[in-house]
Amino acid sequence: MSVFHLLDELRRDRIDIRLTGERLVVGAKETPIRPELLRALRERKSEVIAFLREVSAAAGPPAGHAPIPAAATRDHYAVSHAQKRLWVLDQLRPGLTAYHISSAHCLEGDLDVPVLNRAFDELVRRHESLRTSFAFVDGQPVQQVHPPGAFSFQIEIEREAPDGPTAGCLDERVKAYPGNVRFDLSAVPLLRARLFAAAPQRHLLVLVIHHIVADAWSVRVLMEELTSLYESFRLGRESSLPALPIQCKDYTAWQHARLAGDGLQPHEAYWLNRFAGELPVLDLPADFPRPARRDYAGASRFAFLPQSTVGRLRAVGTAAGATLFMVLMATVKALLYRYTGDEDIVVGTTTTGRVRPELRGQIGFFVNTLPLRTAFSGKENFRALLDRVRAGVVDAFEHETYPFDQLVEKLALPNRADRNPLFDVLVEFIDQDLYAGNPIELPRLRISEYLLAEHTSKFDLSVRFLVEPEGIRIHLEYDTALFGPRKIASLAEHYLGLVEAVLAGEHTPLRELPYLSQPERETLSRFGTTAPVAFPPVTLHALFEAQAERTPDAIAVACGTATCTYRQLDERANRLAHALRRKGVRPDQVVGILAERSMSMIAGLLGILKAGGAYLPLSPADPAPRLEYALHDSGATVLLLQTGWPGKVTFAGTVLDLEDPATFDGPAAALPAVNQPSDLAYVIYTSGSTGRPKGVMIEHRSVVNRLCWMQRRYPLGASDVILQKTSFAFDVSVWELFWWSLAGARVCLLAPGDEKSPAAIAEAVRQHGVTVAHFVPSMLNAFLDHLEASGEAGKLAGLKRVFASGEALKPAHAARFNRLVTRPVRTRLTNLYGPTEATVDVTYYDCPDAEETGKVPIGRPIDNTGLYILAHGQLQPAGIPGELCIGGAGVARGYINAAELTRLKFVADPFVPGQQMYRTGDLACWLPDGNIEYLGRMDHQVKIRGHRIEPGEIVNALHALPGITEAVVLPKPDGQNGDYLAAYLVGTGEVDAEQVRLRLAGTLPAAMIPSVFYQVPFIPVTANGKADTRALLATGETGLLAETVWVGPSNPEEEWLLHAFGQLLHVPHLGVTQNLFSVGLTSLKVIQAHRLIETRFPGKMEISQLFSNPTVQQMAQCIAPRAGHPLPEATANVLDF
Repeated sequence: MSVFHLLDELRRDRIDIRLTGERLVVGAKETPIRPELLRALRERKSEVIAFLREVSAAAGPPAGHAPIPAAATRDHYAVSHAQKRLWVLDQLRPGLTAYHISSAHCLEGDLDVPVLNRAFDELVRRHESLRTSFAFVDGQPVQQVHPPGAFSFQIEIEREAPDGPTAGCLDERVKAYPGNVRFDLSAVPLLRARLFAAAPQRHLLVLVIHHIVADAWSVRVLMEELTSLYESFRLGRESSLPALPIQCKDYTAWQHARLAGDGLQPHEAYWLNRFAGELPVLDLPADFPRPARRDYAGASRFAFLPQSTVGRLRAVGTAAGATLFMVLMATVKALLYRYTGDEDIVVGTTTTGRVRPELRGQIGFFVNTLPLRTAFSGKENFRALLDRVRAGVVDAFEHETYPFDQLVEKLALPNRADRNPLFDVLVEFIDQDLYAGNPIELPRLRISEYLLAEHTSKFDLSVRFLVEPEGIRIHLEYDTALFGPRKIASLAEHYLGLVEAVLAGEHTPLRELPYLSQPERETLSRFGTTAPVAFPPVTLHALFEAQAERTPDAIAVACGTATCTYRQLDERANRLAHALRRKGVRPDQVVGILAERSMSMIAGLLGILKAGGAYLPLSPADPAPRLEYALHDSGATVLLLQTGWPGKVTFAGTVLDLEDPATFDGPAAALPAVNQPSDLAYVIYTSGSTGRPKGVMIEHRSVVNRLCWMQRRYPLGASDVILQKTSFAFDVSVWELFWWSLAGARVCLLAPGDEKSPAAIAEAVRQHGVTVAHFVPSMLNAFLDHLEASGEAGKLAGLKRVFASGEALKPAHAARFNRLVTRPVRTRLTNLYGPTEATVDVTYYDCPDAEETGKVPIGRPIDNTGLYILAHGQLQPAGIPGELCIGGAGVARGYINAAELTRLKFVADPFVPGQQMYRTGDLACWLPDGNIEYLGRMDHQVKIRGHRIEPGEIVNALHALPGITEAVVLPKPDGQNGDYLAAYLVGTGEVDAEQVRLRLAGTLPAAMIPSVFYQVPFIPVTANGKADTRALLATGETGLLAETVWVGPSNPEEEWLLHAFGQLLHVPHLGVTQNLFSVGLTSLKVIQAHRLIETRFPGKMEISQLFSNPTVQQMAQCIAPRAGHPLPEATANVLDF
C-alpha cells in the first residue's frame, strides 16, 4: 500500500492524522483504527512524516485559508513558466515528441465504443485543459480556453481485428502509434486516443497527451474519471463526479500573483544560494560523443528490486530517519559517483505540485522539478551520504513551491542545445501508480496496464522507481545518442550490485563499495593480462652480439651515404667499451652521451652497454642547465661527447670525445659479460611536476621483453630497414635503435634536423628502402599534408608499417592515412601507447584499413604485461573511466634519486603478489571488445607534439623570471587535432613576451616554451580557490602580448602573407613586425605555412628560413628580391591595442 493510499484509507475511516513538529499525531474520532492500517502506519511512519512535511511546506497557508479564486473571463490567459518552456521548445523543434505523455491500456470484455466516446466527450467538457490551445499574443505565449461543444472529441478506431497470428504485428502498431502523433499547439485537442481491436473481447486503448496540458498524475485522474463515467453512462446514469472547484487557468493566474508578491522570496533565496557559484556538470561516461543538439531519441531498460531487498532498504532508511525515496536517491548518487568520480552531484526529481486540495482531481501541468544537489566525499560511507541526501531532500521539499523554470531564469544559465539546465539525470519515485500491479475491475470490463516501449528521452538518463506489490520495478530511460543498450544493461547490473554492497556494509567508504559481479571481474582480468610468454634472460647488447655473430657482414647502419656492417659496429662498440671499463664503468653506473644521430651515437650507446653501464641520452637541442641537472642527478661520472658540442655543458667528470680516434684505441674483441638482466640499461629524463625533470630507470629485462614482443608480433627480416628519426632522449627511440638487431635488419639514421621536414622523410624512405617508421600523430598529419600536396605517396612503396605513439592518434589521422598511404601502397598503421616508466610501449592496436574510422583505441597489452583500470584501488568496468595502471615485465625500477616519488607512483601490484605496478596518471577505459580507449591525463600533464610536459615545470621557470608574479600554463586546441601551450601571466608591469621567450629558451626545451603569452590583471579562481581554467581559456586576443606599434603591409608580398598567417593562426590585426611564434606559430604550423607559401611563391623560401625569419616583414624580404619586388621602407601605422 502506497503512502497516498494509506492516508486515503485513514481519511475514509474518519481518522485524523497530522504532523506536529516531528511528532505524528493520530486521532480516531468515531471508530478505532483498523489493525492492518495501524500496522501499515507503523511500518511507513517515516515516509508518512516526510509526505506530510512535503505537503505542509508546499501548501503555504494552512487549511481553511482562502481557496484559489477563479480567474476573470478573458480571451486568453497567461501560461505558467513550465508551459512557456515547452511552448518555446515546440517552436524551436516543431514535431518534437519528447514531451508527449503516452499510455496504453488493455480492455478485456464487452466494450461499448459509443459509450466510451461519450465518456471522453464528458472529460473534455469537464476539464478546460483538454480544450486549451496556445497562441502568441503581444510577444508572449498565452493559453486559449475553447468553450464546451466547440468541437466533438472522437476516438480514432482501428476497427478490423488482424487476421491470423498477427499479435506481434499488432504490438508493433500499438507501440509505433505514439511516435506518429503530431500536435499543433495552436489547435485543440492536445489529446489523442486510438482504439486497436486485438480480438472481439480484447481492445488496446492508446492515449497520447501533450505535456503542456497534463502530467503523469493527470493520466491517473483521466483513467479513473474515464472508467467512472463509462460505467455511469453504460448504466444510463448521469455523471456522479463532483464539479471541479477550479480550472488550470485559475491556478496559473494564482501562481503568477504569488510570484509577483513577496511570499516566495524566502524560497527564491534558498534556491539561488543553493546554486550559487560554479555549478557541477555530471558527465556520465558515454558510448558516443555528445551531439551539438539533442534529438531526444531514447530507449528503455528495466530492472527489479524484490520485496525482500526493498524491506532491507526501508530498514536502512528507518535507522537514519529517511524515507525509502531518500535511500534510493542516495544509492543512485553513489553509483553516479563511482561512474564519474564527481563529489558534487545534481540530479533532478519531480513533485506533483498538487499541494492544494483543489488540484488533486485536475488534469493539467502542475508537476514541478526539484534539482537536488549533494556535496560529499568518496571517503565517507553510505550512511554519511544518506544523511546528506536526506537533509537536501527535506530542504528542497520545504521550498518546492518555487517554479524550477523561474530558478533557471534567475540563474541566467546559458541556453544549451546539448544539455538540460542544472542536471541531466532525473530520479523519480512513483508509489501512486494507477494500477499498482492490479487491474481495474468493472462489471463487464477488465482494464489493465499495457507497457509501451519508450522511444524518447528528455534527459541523459532517467531512473524511475515504480512501487509494485512484489517489489520495485526500475525503469531506466536513456538517450540513445549517448548510450548503447549494452552500457545501460551494465549500469542496471551495477546498480543492483551496489545496492547489495550497501546492504552488506553501509559503513564501507563509498569509493570502496564493490559492485562488479564475479564474471565481470573475470572478464576484466582476461582483458588486462596475457598468457606468459618466455623471452631470453639476456641483456640488450647480448641480442645485438648474437646477431653480429650470425650475420657479421650484413649492413647494420646507414647514415647518409655511409654504411656500417654488424661486425664493424660490434668492434667499434667493443673498443669504446674497453675504454669505458678502464674509466671504471660498471653495472648500474650511468654514463651520459651527448650526441646527434650519427654512427658515433649508435656506437656510443652499444659501447656503454657492453661496458656494463646504463646510457643517459642527452639531446644537444636541450638547454645546458637541463643537461647539467640530468648529469648531476643521475650520478654520471663519464660523459661521451660528440665533436661540435664540447662547450655545451659544464661537467666535472671524465669526458670522452666520440670523434677522437684515441677513444676507440682499445681491443676489438668482446669484453667479458658483467651484466644481469636486472641491471640498468638506460635512464631517460622526463618532465617533472616538481619543476625538475625525473630520471626513469629501465632494466635490460624490460627492454628485451619489449623488443621480443615486437619481433613476435611484427617480425622483421634481413631485408627490413627501420628509419631512426626520434631523438634518443625520447623513449620511442629505443625500439628504433635496437629492434633491427634481432633479425639482421638495418637501421637508417635520418640526418639531424630532417625529422621536421616531411619532404626529407619521404626522400629518406625512398632512398634507403625504409620498411618501418614511427611518427608522433601530429607530425604524421604534417607528413600526410606533404604527401597529399606533392603526390609523393609512390615514394613509400616499400614502407610496410608505420607506428604512431607519443600522443593520441585521432580517427581523422587514421582515416587520412588509410586514404593517402594504405590504399595506394598497402602500408599498415599501428597505434602504440606506453609511458617511459613502463619501457616505451605497453599496448598496441592495428588500425583497420577503412577510410572511415570511429574511435582509435590504444589497444591491448603486449606480452607479459598486466593492465588495470582502477579508481581508488577498485577495478572499473568496461566503459567507465579510471586510472590506467601497469604491471608486469616492463615496469621500471623507479626514479633515480627520488625515493618518495617512486613510492607514490610505483606501488605494490594488488593482483600479482610480489610485483610492482606503475600508476600512469592517464585516464582510460575498457571497450567492450577488450581494447583500451585513452581519455587524457588525470593531472595537468599534457602531450604537446608528442612531448609529455608538466605545465608545473614551465610555471616554475616563469616564476623565476623578474617581473612575473603569477603564471598559469594551459593547453589550447590548435584546430588541427593537436594542442599548443598558452601562458597566462600577471606582472608587476608590462611584460615583454619576446624577453620571456628568450629567457625560457635558456632553461627549457623548445617543446616546453609556450606558443602564446597572455598578460592578465589577475588569475581568476573558482569557488574552491583553484585557477579558473575556463575563464582563462576564454581570454581573447585582446589579452595577447604583442607589439604596441602596429606596422601594416607595404607591398603585395606582405599583404598576402599577413592574410595567410591571419587565417592560419586565427589572429586578427597581425602586423608585419610581429614575431609569429609569439601569436601561436608552432613547428607544425610552420610546415603548414610553408605549404601555403609554396602555392603562392614556389621555391622562394626554404622551410628553415621560416624559423630564422619569424616576422612577415622578414619573410617578404626573403621572397621579394627573388620575385623581383624590392621592398621600400615600411610605413608605420600606429594603433593602440
